[in-house]
Amino acid sequence: MTIVEQLHHLHEQMRDFIRPWNEMDTRRQWHRELSPALWHVGHVAVTESFWLQEVVLGEPIPQDWKKKFFPEATAKPERSARLSDKEDVLAFCQVLALHNLALLDDLLMQPQRHPLLAHAYLGHFLLQHIAQHLETLTQIAVQRSLHSAPAYRAHRPLAPDTPTLPERECAGGEKTIGDADDPRAYDNERPRHRERLDAFRIAARPVSNAEYLGFMQSGGYEDERWWSGEGLRWCETTRAHAPQHWRRDDAGQWYGVGGAGPVALAPREAVEGIGYYEAQAFARYCGCRLPTETEWEHAAASGAIADTSIGVWEWCANAFYPYPGFRPFPYERYSLPWFDGEHKALRGGSRHTHACIKRRTFRNFYTPDKRHIFAGLRLACDTHD
Repeated sequence: MTIVEQLHHLHEQMRDFIRPWNEMDTRRQWHRELSPALWHVGHVAVTESFWLQEVVLGEPIPQDWKKKFFPEATAKPERSARLSDKEDVLAFCQVLALHNLALLDDLLMQPQRHPLLAHAYLGHFLLQHIAQHLETLTQIAVQRSLHSAPAYRAHRPLAPDTPTLPERECAGGEKTIGDADDPRAYDNERPRHRERLDAFRIAARPVSNAEYLGFMQSGGYEDERWWSGEGLRWCETTRAHAPQHWRRDDAGQWYGVGGAGPVALAPREAVEGIGYYEAQAFARYCGCRLPTETEWEHAAASGAIADTSIGVWEWCANAFYPYPGFRPFPYERYSLPWFDGEHKALRGGSRHTHACIKRRTFRNFYTPDKRHIFAGLRLACDTHD
């Protein structure tokens, strides 16, 4: 499919996603880190209008659109109050999206009209933007289920397992990191550069549900040996004792909660719904550590990681940082504010991540306490001669 055809499909998918929800559910803030679902639909459509009409064509969009759907205009808890009725918003977005898609189709045939049209950059940018918000809608659906899921009985109890330690050898040396040629690449993926790595080992797959249950049943959340000082304070404050997406039935058996409601936890599927502190603690419990971003990308490029097309976002050891020679693009504040030392990097992609984002150079980032995302971990360790 062309970029425009993909965008059309994702717009329909986004509207269809929340159409069965009642008015209150589309407008409710189900998690403090997440906007109402209905706001996301409007935000995507208005953002496309901003880039196509205001930035490329120089035709300002209405200020009222910005007040309702630009994130800097309204705090998350206040966004619902500014929205029209669900059906009005969906109808508005459908008309606006069709207009924008026709405009984009025309502009991509005239790349000389604006620098952002070269190599279809703006088309890829908007496609990835809506794809990221679709994954966020799935996060919202999970939080909605966690608040309203019916009673469930785990018919296949999850049994704990011992962790599989890192088995894939990766040689050290100068490695090429980042991307310079892919028109999809964001500013934080550039420029391509060389970084030196020591030899290391990495696991072929992410940590599984069964392996994580073994950590829990061994007292992992209570054992101070596995936690950093910040992690221990977080653990004591939140009283976390399991992944955010897990619940227990009346018999004490664990099950998961997805966007459609309760689900059985498959033993070998990647654990998700954990924050950086939990990922770090699990790695220490195994006598291992989290891989750095550079190690993860090199392992993916060399084939040491078996399959990065499914699974979870994987917490990495390092903070999100600018590559040497970083230049903000297409606007100053896309990545720059998040190079604050507080945001940790994640790599890979979840089973809810669109294909246009799943590339080995893509960099995700969240603060260490975030657990509503579809994040887990992969083990790594040093190689000693």
